Amino acid sequence: MRGDRGEFFTPRNVCDMAARMALATYPRDKWLKPHILDPTCGTGGFLVSVMNVWREYLESGQRAKWRNNESKALEETARLLKETANQHLAGIDFNPILVRAAQMNLVMYGDGSTNVYHANSLLPPGEWTGDVAKRIQLGEFDIILTNPPFGSRIPIDDPHILAQFELSTFEMENGARRASMPPEQLFIERCLQLLKPGGRLAIVLPDSILSNPGLAFIRRWILKRARIIASVDLPQVTFEPYTGTQTSVLLMQKKTDGEMLIEQETGKLRDYEIFMATPEAVGHDRRGEVLYLRTPEGEMIEYEDTITVTRRKSSGELVTEQRRQKVRAVFDQLPEVVRYFTDWVSKPERMRWLNG
Repeated sequence: MRGDRGEFFTPRNVCDMAARMALATYPRDKWLKPHILDPTCGTGGFLVSVMNVWREYLESGQRAKWRNNESKALEETARLLKETANQHLAGIDFNPILVRAAQMNLVMYGDGSTNVYHANSLLPPGEWTGDVAKRIQLGEFDIILTNPPFGSRIPIDDPHILAQFELSTFEMENGARRASMPPEQLFIERCLQLLKPGGRLAIVLPDSILSNPGLAFIRRWILKRARIIASVDLPQVTFEPYTGTQTSVLLMQKKTDGEMLIEQETGKLRDYEIFMATPEAVGHDRRGEVLYLRTPEGEMIEYEDTITVTRRKSSGELVTEQRRQKVRAVFDQLPEVVRYFTDWVSKPERMRWLNG
């Protein structure tokens, strides 16, 4: 199915980076509060990454609370994770096979599976049916994480769909409408429509949107509607061996009506800082093989690490064991991007800027 409809599944480390960066823009004690959506969720990679962050956060708190009862700490972590995911996590996908895959994926990671729906996210919301119409509303989400299908081979040319989007007429002369647009361009606007004012969007986009002179109108529209928080230029091998399209992860915050009004009245955008990173490695090569760190002589770098293994005894009790093993160092710089970004965004003045 890869590439059939522009569906190139997002590597897990990219999902993890986007999820951790988006949550890092909130104070740590608010991490369980945001309502999070992926409107093109595929097999649920971004949603699983959010659950992993939540699990780490919850487990840390429960271990501190139940110091002498590890089994109780793990059981409470699982209960709270399921409760949080069921209340705050949601996904939509156009492909019913992927919807079922995402549901099963979330079941294995702790749940939230009942909030994954089969629908076309680009249809007018009034045409959504069933549970998706009841649970998904424009302007109600705090965070959106997504990698929309993209490519000129799958243009959206239905006037009924295009009519919903300001981008279809933005900077066109005499109110004319563009005859067709690639889906990733429309998904930028749909995602911002789904967000609350002040909400965060982390989206994977082809670099053409960020650099092509013919698409400058999209960049101007984005700057009008959102504040760019971060831009991470991904290596070309990120989606290989399936596609060599150069992509970036753009993290932005939806502006409030008041912010846009002030900028409209003053005739200029408010100045601010943007975090930028250009990692060189994402843990695999062009063939999709794991890329390991090596010495200057070409030998693989190994180190001893302690891993935590949780298992259930025959009595039903959950126990955690520490095991030592040799680990090869994978050449993946995305976790470093997260660390640098977390340090950058956690400065008090930036937190105040993002959280009012």
